[in-house]
Amino acid sequence: MKEGNKEAVLLLAQLYIVHKKEEKATVLLEGLQELFPRDEYVARALAWLYYIAGKYKQSLEQLDLWMRTESAPDPVQARIAALIRSSVLKKLGKSEDAKSAMEDFFTLTAEAEAMRS
Repeated sequence: MKEGNKEAVLLLAQLYIVHKKEEKATVLLEGLQELFPRDEYVARALAWLYYIAGKYKQSLEQLDLWMRTESAPDPVQARIAALIRSSVLKKLGKSEDAKSAMEDFFTLTAEAEAMRS
């Protein structure tokens, strides 16, 4: 599959997510992940999709993949991942880990603010 086609399928999957068509989005994104197993954008979309579908363990797996696939995680993306991770861990009943993930979010936010100044 060409890069442009991958991006079009990813965009379509994201539109399905927005319009509450999670099953269709799942088919597209899981298919993309088979073709592009280390793609950060696919992992990010799947992390969010699994989160909103209540598939928290799969969401956590995709969050880990997302952060591992980025050579130097973008600060904004790292903060988003920390927020989602905190919520996922809370839903899984891992309150201490959720608290730690939220602390990571605050640390990353403080670092980003310090860079701006």
